[in-house]
Parts: sequence; structure tokens; C-alpha cells
Amino acid sequence: MEDAVLQTVWQQRQRPVGYRPLSASMDVLVGKTLTKRVKQVASLVDIWEEVIPEPLLGHTALQSFKSGVLTVMVDSSSFRFQLQQLLNGGLVKQLQERCSEPLNKVRLVPGQF
Repeated sequence: MEDAVLQTVWQQRQRPVGYRPLSASMDVLVGKTLTKRVKQVASLVDIWEEVIPEPLLGHTALQSFKSGVLTVMVDSSSFRFQLQQLLNGGLVKQLQERCSEPLNKVRLVPGQF
């Protein structure tokens, strides 16, 4: 009787034939998402670092570049205000001139990074 119980328990603990752990699916999803995000923003990183003044650079992070809209995270409202003033004062035009892809708008969002 014990052999039958052990056999049943052993069979119940075996993984199904098509078993795939959730972590494997998550790795693929995260890998694709991050790769896509890096490709979107990579072309603008060097330009951003050249154009943005050093005191503001450490308080910003490029989040995404999609459909001509560059989304930038800024870690505080005071730096966000300063950056908005620079963008309105002609910084957007500098970015547009240096960027190989069409840049229509720079959107500033609060965030921590």
C-alpha cells in the first residue's frame, strides 16, 4: 500500500509535459520591453547629454521616445520648472536640429529613478 501512495505522490509532483515556469515568460516579456525601450531612447541619449546643462542632467532620465514625443522623467518640481523654461527658450529647437528622427514634443513627467 505504501508503494502505491508513494507512486501517486511522485506522479502528482511531476511537471506536466508542456510545463514552463512563469519566470521564463517574465524574462522574455521584460527582455523585449527593455530592449525596445533602449532602442527608442538610445539615439537621443548622447544628444540629450550634450544639450542639457550639467546641473539639470543628473535630475533627468529619458523614459521613452514614441511617435515624435520624447518623454523625460524629472525628479523634482523645481528642476522640472527650470527644464521647462529652457525647453521653451529654444532647447527644443536644438534637440530637433541634432536628432535624426522627427521630434515634435518633449513631455516632462515627475518620477524617481
